[in-house]
Amino acid sequence: MTCDEPKKTRLVLFFTENVSLEQWERSGLLDREVAIYRHLQKSGFQITFFTYGRRPDLAFADRLDGIQVLCNRWNLPSSIYKKLMFWLHRHELRQCDVIKTNQIPGANWALAAASRWQKPLIARFGFMYSDFMRHQRGTKSTAYQRARELERRVFSQANLIVVTTASMAKDVVGRTPEASHRVKLIPNYVDTETFQSLPHRQTHADLLFVGRLETQKNLESLLAAIRPLGTRLIVIGGGKATENWQRRYADLNNQVKWLDNVPHNRLPELMAHAKVFILPSLYEGHPKVLIEAMACGMPIIGANTPGIREMIQHQDNGFLCGTDVKSIRKAIVTVLGDHKLRQRIGNNARKHAVTKFSLNHIIAPLELTTLKELIATTTPHQRVA
Repeated sequence: MTCDEPKKTRLVLFFTENVSLEQWERSGLLDREVAIYRHLQKSGFQITFFTYGRRPDLAFADRLDGIQVLCNRWNLPSSIYKKLMFWLHRHELRQCDVIKTNQIPGANWALAAASRWQKPLIARFGFMYSDFMRHQRGTKSTAYQRARELERRVFSQANLIVVTTASMAKDVVGRTPEASHRVKLIPNYVDTETFQSLPHRQTHADLLFVGRLETQKNLESLLAAIRPLGTRLIVIGGGKATENWQRRYADLNNQVKWLDNVPHNRLPELMAHAKVFILPSLYEGHPKVLIEAMACGMPIIGANTPGIREMIQHQDNGFLCGTDVKSIRKAIVTVLGDHKLRQRIGNNARKHAVTKFSLNHIIAPLELTTLKELIATTTPHQRVA
């Protein structure tokens, strides 16, 4: 930096606990997750990623365009690295201007770093961690209780709480009323220039599903729903249940095409070759892939469940259904059988994505303004202590 160049504002992003750049790459999400930070770089921010990956994470430097990576480059056992990581990365953490979380899991480390070095903390998350634990483990589980306690500490101490939906904001304020003035709504984003309607589609499938192959996504009900219909389905994603579902539904081999995680920039092309996008999840946070399908002008079938129903106006920009096999099947028959309905909700879905979730014109300016206001108005004695 020369004497004439302004000093860059240094932001450290703490990854979700135990997540690495390698994992983002394997999941096909690297480019999508990095996009907002490229925008911040152009606006004078120096970005640092605090990951839980080992030395291979450093190999992503060429693709990150100057984003610094702090990782376990010593290849220490995870438990030892977590005990030492603040000391190992003390220089970078001491010199930063603001710390931000990517999700609630791992926010305890970001909170500790912000407290130790008296830095403002942005607690950003795209799903309510305790809700997911409630669905997966139950309210009496240790996992749920720990998630609630972590959220309580984060909501109480963070300088700013960034949520992606109005329902999450309401939940935070209901549990921590004193945090109401610190809650900011910034939805997930989509690059509407990359994800857009492509002309002259050649249809390869009736339905497209994209997501982790886990119980939450309710793929089993979708597979059962299409069995008697002869409907063609493309499934994109990986997960623990993949092999089990492929064996149980081997009779659908002529109807279902299974694809592993694909690079994010390939999704628009794949979306262009399917008639309808379907997401029958039992619950969601603020699903990015649903926004991306909308931006591509795809007609959407989504379950009438938390995280999905907030994004879909039934028969306007999408079509809502239940999570049971019969309801999913009825929705598929209705939407696939009505070309005018598909055209209308697809067009409206595109408009909705552009006006609400555009990265370039809405989310990036909002993120930038929020960061600048926080840094300008937060004095050292107001920072996490």
